[in-house]
Amino acid sequence: MAAAVACLRPDAVTALGPVTATVPPDVVCARAGPIPYVYFHGTADAAVPFEGGPGTPGPVESTSQAWADHNGCDPTPVEEPVGDEVVRRSWTGCDAPTTLYIVEGGGHTWPGAIDVPGLGVVTRDIDATAIIWQTFVDAWPSGERAGRATPRTAATRRQAVTSNDSARRSRTSVVRSAGDRRLT
Repeated sequence: MAAAVACLRPDAVTALGPVTATVPPDVVCARAGPIPYVYFHGTADAAVPFEGGPGTPGPVESTSQAWADHNGCDPTPVEEPVGDEVVRRSWTGCDAPTTLYIVEGGGHTWPGAIDVPGLGVVTRDIDATAIIWQTFVDAWPSGERAGRATPRTAATRRQAVTSNDSARRSRTSVVRSAGDRRLT
């Protein structure tokens, strides 16, 4: 859902941070420009398998590479471990930052959150919420950092969206306009 919103409303979305499911950019992003993208997925996700399959957006590695291509990144990513259970795959030379966090043995879960029975292992090596938030902050238009909102018209209002396919209640939207800050 977050990817579709980001691509269908590029005038309104500042960054994208999906967890456990995304959509390849070519599905809905043909007219959208580069957008900062940080994605999290567990290798043992039974609901949306890491390797893809029927009814899924496709293999996580292919989908993430498609986002890197969409964002104008160099074709070969750089990988580094982040703790014992997580590998951060980042692309360089991008028009917009593009990163995939692979949670080894992770389920259909939100990294750093509470355990949810039946959804698999939750890693504590990273906090997806904090990483997504920092991605949003880094992507925010420069005049609006540190609490200094710049008034804008509705046509240029920006929104950062993230969603977890398995738990709509975990969805976080940050809406900021002309000094208005709400977390819903």
